[in-house]
Amino acid sequence: MKPRQLPDPLPPSAQDLNENMKSIVESVPTAVITKPIGVPTMVTEGIEALATAAAHIPGIHPVLDSIPESISIGTQQLCIGFSSNRTECHPLPANISTTLPAPVESILGDTFERLQHFEDLAAGRVLGSARPAVLVGLCLVLINMFVTIFFTVGLWSSYKWVKWAVMVMSSAGCLGCFIVSTIFVLGLQSAIQKVIQSSLPLIVAVDEGPAGKYSVGAIAVSAWDIATGTAVKKSGINSSLISCASCSMRPKRQQSWFQFVTEEVGASLIYDPNCLPQLIHLTDAPHRRHPALVSFLGRGKKDRALRSLFADNPSNSISTFGFRLRVDHRTLYSGRPILFTDGDPNQSPQPPDIGGLAGVEKIPIAWASSSGAQVVDTMVTRFLLPASHVVCIFAEDIGGLVGVQALLRRWIAIGPQATQPALRPRLLVVVETKEVTSGDEPLGDPHLAGVLAPPPDAPEVFAGIHMLYVSSASVLSDEARYRPLKEELFKALDVMERDRSECGLHFSAAHLPGLLEKAIRHTAQAHDRTFNLIETARPPPRPLEWTFHIGHFLRQGNKVAVEAQDIIISSSLMLDAFPPNMHEFHPIDLFRQRYRQPCLDALKPVVGGAAAVHRVQSLESRVIDSHIDMINRGASALDLHQGQQEQHRLVFQSLFSNQTCLGCLLSSPQHSLACGHALCDACVERYGQPPPREESTYILEACPLCQQPCLTSIVLLPRTAAVRALTVDGGGIRGIVSLQILLTLQNLLGPHCPLPDLIDVAFGTSAGGYIVLDIFAMRKSVFHCFEAFQRLLFGFFSSQQHGCRFLSWPRQIIRGVTNRGLYDTNQVESLLRTHYSCTRRLFGPDVPTSTKIAVTTTTQHGPVILTNYKPAVHRPETAGYREFIAHTPDEEPLLWQCARATSAVPGLFRPFALAALGDCWDGGLRHNMPAELFQVELQHLWPWRPPLGCLLSIGTGVRDRARLERSTTTPLSGTAPHEHFLRPVLSSFMDSMDGAAAWLRFWNQADRSVRDASTRLDVLLTGPEPLLNAAHRMDDLIQQTIKQGVGDHGRQSLIRLLAQSLFFELTSAPHSENDGASYRCTGSIRCRVPGQTFLGALRRLDTSRKEYVLGSRPLGMSVTEGSICPGCSRYCVPVRFSVSNMDDKIALSIRLADGQQYSIGGFPHPVRWFMHRQGLTPMYGFAGDGVNTRDDCQTCTKRILRRQGLRITQLQARRKLRIAHAIQHAT
Repeated sequence: MKPRQLPDPLPPSAQDLNENMKSIVESVPTAVITKPIGVPTMVTEGIEALATAAAHIPGIHPVLDSIPESISIGTQQLCIGFSSNRTECHPLPANISTTLPAPVESILGDTFERLQHFEDLAAGRVLGSARPAVLVGLCLVLINMFVTIFFTVGLWSSYKWVKWAVMVMSSAGCLGCFIVSTIFVLGLQSAIQKVIQSSLPLIVAVDEGPAGKYSVGAIAVSAWDIATGTAVKKSGINSSLISCASCSMRPKRQQSWFQFVTEEVGASLIYDPNCLPQLIHLTDAPHRRHPALVSFLGRGKKDRALRSLFADNPSNSISTFGFRLRVDHRTLYSGRPILFTDGDPNQSPQPPDIGGLAGVEKIPIAWASSSGAQVVDTMVTRFLLPASHVVCIFAEDIGGLVGVQALLRRWIAIGPQATQPALRPRLLVVVETKEVTSGDEPLGDPHLAGVLAPPPDAPEVFAGIHMLYVSSASVLSDEARYRPLKEELFKALDVMERDRSECGLHFSAAHLPGLLEKAIRHTAQAHDRTFNLIETARPPPRPLEWTFHIGHFLRQGNKVAVEAQDIIISSSLMLDAFPPNMHEFHPIDLFRQRYRQPCLDALKPVVGGAAAVHRVQSLESRVIDSHIDMINRGASALDLHQGQQEQHRLVFQSLFSNQTCLGCLLSSPQHSLACGHALCDACVERYGQPPPREESTYILEACPLCQQPCLTSIVLLPRTAAVRALTVDGGGIRGIVSLQILLTLQNLLGPHCPLPDLIDVAFGTSAGGYIVLDIFAMRKSVFHCFEAFQRLLFGFFSSQQHGCRFLSWPRQIIRGVTNRGLYDTNQVESLLRTHYSCTRRLFGPDVPTSTKIAVTTTTQHGPVILTNYKPAVHRPETAGYREFIAHTPDEEPLLWQCARATSAVPGLFRPFALAALGDCWDGGLRHNMPAELFQVELQHLWPWRPPLGCLLSIGTGVRDRARLERSTTTPLSGTAPHEHFLRPVLSSFMDSMDGAAAWLRFWNQADRSVRDASTRLDVLLTGPEPLLNAAHRMDDLIQQTIKQGVGDHGRQSLIRLLAQSLFFELTSAPHSENDGASYRCTGSIRCRVPGQTFLGALRRLDTSRKEYVLGSRPLGMSVTEGSICPGCSRYCVPVRFSVSNMDDKIALSIRLADGQQYSIGGFPHPVRWFMHRQGLTPMYGFAGDGVNTRDDCQTCTKRILRRQGLRITQLQARRKLRIAHAIQHAT
């Protein structure tokens, strides 16, 4: 509506100010009710002219600022806007005329008094009544939003009736409430509009305000919600929208789970490994959900039935070859998600067309023949049928009952399924007929039974064959036609779920993806070989070790009652058979396949053949009873085992073993306790507790066997870490060269980073054995070891010098011929007892086990190693060496005896006799450079066989190169001089003890990975080579070593040691992204030494900036900045990266400013290697023997989550780094 015309311009005189002002004010447009209307242009110009003239009219400013521009009436207050951009609000009820400012009240009071009636009407009855309706409507809007969100996740997504009813009811209520408020506002607006046209010309226009417009918008939204809700209810789109989260995880292009292609080289299988994991990826608690797989075989009739059976799933009109895999959205979050796959069993392999398909793999079918039909039939029979709970064949799509009969005969001809009989699926044959008959009885009528029944001598492929009839009448809807099929399908699923649960073959969502992937790969590679589920899901058995350990327990506990023996053995078998979070196979299958034969072999030598069979049957019965007890009590196998240990505490108080871990009876002990018992690594993880601020460290407060207090701290090797090794050559007094090299390295590291803390394995020979025992067994610093070595050898050899050599040489010859040695052995042994003590044993509680120690000696049967550990993996007799075996803990060698045995140099000392070994000579006679011996022994140190990260070999000095070359040069001409036969024999013998030559042989024979990890530090000696007992040359050797130093080679070896002290851990299993084209890996880089110690040593070695790189690509993370967790002070660097294939090797390294890269521990290895080491299943995180590797730190957790980009609640189940017990025995 246009505004009124303004009066004449303001006269220059102010005498008629009131009349002119009144005229102007009456022309000001004002909006009533809710929203102000902009002042018309002509009125604005008039007021601006008035403002210009105000400079010449005294006293006009207060009047001008008091001009009302708009009035807004709401449900609670009245607001007046003025021309000076000022607004005044008054609570209702209010008198409009009295709310005007004093300067204009006398002018406009009578005019605005006419609006009082509408103010009373709006505030008192109309808008006052509309306000509750608006508030209720807003509440219903929030309820509607909450219901929509709540019913899209979890178990509630399947309650579509409830969701639809609540949504429609809340939308209808919201519609009614806002209709009331809209009617009130629009009615009042219309009434005021009629009145102002006749009696209030001052009002220009009346509009609805925001409340009115919001009410109109809410009406539209509510109507839309009701319409769409009704449409969703009828068409079934609702559940599709509910499951949009899971749908968004699938590849954009519909592709098959697997399909067959043919090429010139043969048939192949196009397999999508991400298909099944993506379908059930969003389900929480995968261990409590057990999917069931239904296979639908057919073509058009099959597709029509699927649209009716799974109406809530989005239909796909794209025709794809192979077999598709989908999940029923209604059961996705239930305890039994229904997976269904469909395809044509009579299809033929097609030409490859994988363009645009992401994340698929081409698996060659090694056994494929020229017949494509046989390839499809074999894959269906050997893989798809055993994987399915129910198989549904649509007869009309296959060619009628005759076609079904031909199909079944082809499957039977291929042979029985290559799995346990309990995995035979139930077969439903759907036949269309004009008359609907009952399909409850197997095979329907006798005639059809004769058609489909297999031959009497044919192997069983199905658990049962049922004929089901559906009506072909077009008058019935598809839902009515296929309702009997749906009912029969669910009945069959219930039966199969019960049968497979009883047999221990009902797999959870945590294990099913991995098992099916391994099954399809196995079938493609070897269809004629049995696919054994237990062998696939569990680590390979170790029959030799198990037989030895069980037999050793029986012999050691021969005074223990037979019943107690069986209880302890069966409890230990349960501990290995049922680790946490692993699938629980039936105990009978587990025992007979994995444990029966080792138990029988262990019992036969002890009790005889017939009694052994009876005892094995008793063990099997006890395992079954223990499994039932474990289920009834809801306890774990570890809980039951600890209970048995508590009951048999008196037995263990008198039973000790240094060859078998009595905590599990299946492994070798590695750590001795003060009470006399010894435990393996796995038992330390089970019974120990991680202390605060430590990494891979466990505290045992009491022995789990005898319950005696024995506070012990044990450091273990992380599963994803690499081994850091040190070997020290032998050489008599030249061992001072090795010590000086080690002392130089220690000075480079600094006083706060002890070199022994960077070593996992230490091997020494002769003088090198002294050094290894001092530093790692006695835990002396390198400096104190240097002083002790110098004092011990110099003092001994100097005291043995005789006054007259001319008179002493006959005596020396006589002592050498009589095998008594040139030196007094009793004095040597006395010095060693004083130095190493008379009670400390190499394998005992007084020697730390954080570093595995081995010193070498030589017997008449070959090399022998004396160790502070026991081999975790059986060492074959053809290894070329053996270990010292003590039958009881009291027979373990003392430290001084080990030092004496490794340094018994022939001619200088008489041999040293050890029980079970006989005479022992110097270890340098066979392995003076023990790096090669260590490389062989590394395969037997840990069950999971960690890789070599760094090998540091320390020499004792080599002769001058020029002299060495001259001594090995062959004359070019002339006749070779005649030599006595003893000279080349002696020369060959001395060369075999040359550490430098042995290192060259080792280097040339090693593979590339060992070469890259190995470093040799040695010095060149000038002058004649010192004898083994030349104590007077020690100072000269020290000065030559100090002068040459270790150079940049030694600095790089230390940086490599520090880099190998880092290791990488996955936070969870990798997640596929970009439609399966890549996998996102999230984890953290940890350090095995204290964080500040690591950073301080690294800064001393290199002051430049250091960063992490993946291959050659920077990850944008510094090695030093922000790497220490403020909560636990441990080293923790969150890492996230993507890989295209989890089987491709990757290298995570530290890159210095000069471009040099040093791999961290465990690299290069593929991502799948880390998953196996950590016990990660293909999709669902930790599924193994869960243990804490460190105490929980919330700060580390939050830092990793920020890198991972996930909600904090998703990590609550991942606080523990769980290690698969199965990996401990992986080969």
